[in-house]
Amino acid sequence: MKRRDFVNAGTAALATSAFNPAAGGAHAGARPNNQARIAVKIAIENGSYRVEVDSESGLILRLLDKKRPVDLTTEPSLADNFTPLLPLPDLEANYIYGREEQISSHEKTANRLTLTWNGPLKNPRGSFDVDVVRCAQTVSACV
Repeated sequence: MKRRDFVNAGTAALATSAFNPAAGGAHAGARPNNQARIAVKIAIENGSYRVEVDSESGLILRLLDKKRPVDLTTEPSLADNFTPLLPLPDLEANYIYGREEQISSHEKTANRLTLTWNGPLKNPRGSFDVDVVRCAQTVSACV
């Protein structure tokens, strides 16, 4: 099944609400002295789906359809979380890249995962007093 068909079929809905990250200009995976980081995953799942996110950056690492089985995130380098657009008077395309931010906190219950990034969010153009909250919840046979 093609990803487009899966999304159009409405068999899963990933509920998100976004507007914040916090950190500096370094990629979430970057470490001083070239030290490798071992990704720690946070996951929620039901009988149909499994969602895994990176515990430090909030990158969505995996969205697995367990019934088919189809892994909808087969290329790890494409993992992402959010990218809000905050236009400036001199730059309309002022994006904040969530993959470069660190999670401030996360809360996990049996069927819900809430990730929070407290501002300020940063990019090369400055710091922005914006917070982001992103949620994933299993509902019946959906995520």
